[in-house]
Amino acid sequence: MWLYLALVAVAWALGWLVRDRRTLPTVTDKHVFITGCDSGFGNLLARRLARRGYRVLAACLTPQGAESLRGDSAGGHLRTTLLDVTRSDSIRRAAEWVQKEVGEKGRDPMAIHRRDMRHFGVKVSVVEPGFFKTNVTDLGSLEAALRQRWERLEPGTRSSYGEHFL
Repeated sequence: MWLYLALVAVAWALGWLVRDRRTLPTVTDKHVFITGCDSGFGNLLARRLARRGYRVLAACLTPQGAESLRGDSAGGHLRTTLLDVTRSDSIRRAAEWVQKEVGEKGRDPMAIHRRDMRHFGVKVSVVEPGFFKTNVTDLGSLEAALRQRWERLEPGTRSSYGEHFL
């Protein structure tokens, strides 16, 4: 019985490793634009796809996040830009950058927002994290970010709210 379970576990592990290392033959022509690459799922996905040969266009909120990702460039398959999705001018610059990077090889950079493009061979994937352990749900990161913002406030604003507000 134990031998059978051990063999099944080894077979499953080997299958997982083989599946995880597979690559598609035509990925060198594919570009993937990923937002939120400073940390979490976006960061991991950008690194993983770049290692597999995709040409990854990674958008980070901070220069530190972009620099960290560039340091792990995966053979030149990963390019970074800065993007703040709450600012129209930042979105415009990122769209122009994507158009310049991709050139005439792809569709309109904004086509990824449209699920109706599936009919034309464009696959739309949206990854929305739930309560997975990322910086979005990590209490320590949230408290550090809150403390940092609190320290940047003017003394008058801090006294209006009071220390108990934290």
